[in-house]
Amino acid sequence: METIFTAVEQDVDAHEDNPQLLLILAVYMNDIEKVRKVLEDHAVDPSEFITPRNQTIINICKRE
Repeated sequence: METIFTAVEQDVDAHEDNPQLLLILAVYMNDIEKVRKVLEDHAVDPSEFITPRNQTIINICKRE
């Protein structure tokens, strides 16, 4: 997940769902510093439903 987090972070503006994906990845990695940074740096609402795109990406990550 660290590799995906870094890749998405480097190109966060490439897709509107990327900020939410960063937040989800940071939570799954149990990294409070990354969670804080994502919340500070990006307009992401933690109470929003996970988009289907991000759910698919997380499901793939969990298999590895």
